[in-house]
Amino acid sequence: MQLLLPALRADFTLFETYGYTAEPPLSYPTTAIRGLQDPQVCCNELEAW
Repeated sequence: MQLLLPALRADFTLFETYGYTAEPPLSYPTTAIRGLQDPQVCCNELEAW
C-alpha cells in the first residue's frame, strides 16, 4: 500500500487538474502500435494517428 498509494494519488491529481490546450499537429512523424487482438482500438482509429 505504501508503494502504490503515492502513484495512485498522483494519477488522481493529474486527472483532476489537467486542462486541454488546442495546439497544431506534431511537425514530425509518429508511430502508433496496437496489438492484433486489442479490443479497445480498431484499425481505423489507429490509422487516424
